[in-house]
Amino acid sequence: MDKQAVFTMDLILLHGALGSRQDFEALTSALNGRFRVHTLNFDGHGGKAPAEAFTMDLFVRNLLDYCDANQISQAAIFGYSMGGYVALHFAHQFPERVSKIMTLGTKLHWSQEIAAQEVKQLNPEKIVEKVPKFAALLADQHGTGNWRSVVSYTAAMMLELGNQPVLSEKQFREIQTPVYLLRAAEDILVTQRETDIVGEWLQNTKTTILAEAKHPLPTVNTAMLAQLIQDWF
Repeated sequence: MDKQAVFTMDLILLHGALGSRQDFEALTSALNGRFRVHTLNFDGHGGKAPAEAFTMDLFVRNLLDYCDANQISQAAIFGYSMGGYVALHFAHQFPERVSKIMTLGTKLHWSQEIAAQEVKQLNPEKIVEKVPKFAALLADQHGTGNWRSVVSYTAAMMLELGNQPVLSEKQFREIQTPVYLLRAAEDILVTQRETDIVGEWLQNTKTTILAEAKHPLPTVNTAMLAQLIQDWF
């Protein structure tokens, strides 16, 4: 791919659970001029009250609607955490709309036990009591009257994923889009085993471990991540 193609490529950044497009301000600044960078809020995130229950299909529809509205026939997609799962589900359903995918910190294996463990931390009142700074951050991102709904809807979605994951081995094996799986070395939510297994299932993939980084996006060096994105896409 020549340099001009890189500068005119549409790159969509997808936020994680409980996040919003605000999470990508620093990364967008680092990537502007190299790509046409797009960010969006999934339904119910970023200040708009949820209109329906959160599901992977809903978020895929959000992404498809965004691409159609912005006349993006094919895009490169970077997905952080849950955003990576949405990107993979989107590529399985609409392979012609995706050129390449990069995920970071994406939970790839879901079961009832895993989902039950994840949602233990997703109680709005406990968040207010035990981590008030995080509650304030959520209120800033999603609105004082909305953030509790975002947390509750996210918990319900995770439990549904535990009962019936939308991406099983069969679906992963059917994805033909090139995929780059990034995992932070100190990520306690995403295991190296699940990353390696899904990496073997995918038809065209590579994986990298990011040293001295944890699951939260701010722990990852922005300049390094921007360079990885540029090199991959």
